[in-house]
Amino acid sequence: MGLKLNAAILGSLAVGVAFSQADKAANYQKDEAEIIQAEFDCFVAKGNRHIVERDSETRAYMDCDLAPLAAMMHDFKPEDITTRTKAIYQYVSAIDGQTYTKNFTKSGFQQADYAVGSKIQVYLHKTKPEKSRF
Repeated sequence: MGLKLNAAILGSLAVGVAFSQADKAANYQKDEAEIIQAEFDCFVAKGNRHIVERDSETRAYMDCDLAPLAAMMHDFKPEDITTRTKAIYQYVSAIDGQTYTKNFTKSGFQQADYAVGSKIQVYLHKTKPEKSRF
């Protein structure tokens, strides 16, 4: 039974990914946007182990300058530190000429990849100017 359940879950996931990609291909076009605000923090994790907040079991996010010390204190290595980016980007819609802003959160990239003023590739909806995908 476990094998059938795993196969069903993987099949559902594959269908979802295929639908998402088909939607992107049919309804979005690649364009450029600009990062207008970015915040960075870090977390320390390897596999199922991670440093948690003192009052809860949630992942602890911290200033990236403190992460190496926290990693060392909890027997992690520097390569177990991951940067999380929370950024706002803006784009001008070709549909109505208006400027729109959207935000995203992403882990595992260098701070320089999403510095304020950086240009990034996004997917803008072909008929709904307020919709974009990162």
